[in-house]
Amino acid sequence: MKKNEKHQCPVCKETIIDEEFEICSVCGWGSNLAQNEESDFEEGPNKLSLNQTKEWFKLKRTLNPNYTWIANAQVDGNPTKEDLEKLKEVVKNILLYQK
Repeated sequence: MKKNEKHQCPVCKETIIDEEFEICSVCGWGSNLAQNEESDFEEGPNKLSLNQTKEWFKLKRTLNPNYTWIANAQVDGNPTKEDLEKLKEVVKNILLYQK
């Protein structure tokens, strides 16, 4: 990805991001060159790496297939590793309960 190039959101694949540092309204990913190109890089505007954010978004959609970050931004903000671990536990417990 080149600077100022339109591209599909690398997390949700549902939106087109047309500038660096734009935040995807569907998944909350803050587009930036470093984290877009190095999928495990955690130091940037996003507290989670690209791969961790993909996992976080997938879990959110497991709980709510219609989940969008923009509708939940005040609660979800910029998720951390701790948020990801808590979300994994919530989804795990719900899936166990449903069996």
